[in-house]
Amino acid sequence: MNKDEKQSQFVVLSSLLLRMSSESFPSQCLINETEVLRESKKFNLYSFFEPSNVKLLSDTIKWLSDEGYIRSRVVEKSWYITLSEKGMNAIDFSIVKPDILSKYNLSKSVNRMIAGGKDGHGEQKGNGLKLTKPATTFIPSDWLD
Repeated sequence: MNKDEKQSQFVVLSSLLLRMSSESFPSQCLINETEVLRESKKFNLYSFFEPSNVKLLSDTIKWLSDEGYIRSRVVEKSWYITLSEKGMNAIDFSIVKPDILSKYNLSKSVNRMIAGGKDGHGEQKGNGLKLTKPATTFIPSDWLD
């Protein structure tokens, strides 16, 4: 494999790994040769990643971890990776508002985000919970009342 092929595979593989870890966030994501091949099939990239190239997989995970995009640990021939805040920013990660949150107010007041339950009239009950970083970084503004 020449330099250009290796770098092209790195670009695709690192993007695939960040996507996989975002799907399981905040839980760890199991990464091994089988999982990467399975995921690459979803994007018709199966032939792009050579199944026997575990070294490139290992090197890519190490680089992403060293640069702070993920946290990783190795167990036998598998890795467990978790997306970091830097990794989230790199892929423009955002959280989708679930239906259950319609029962709660999310508001921004004096540079604080507050979450609290609503009463029968849709008004906030109590003082609410101050939402903190890093989680608030990923709350879309359309969530706020």
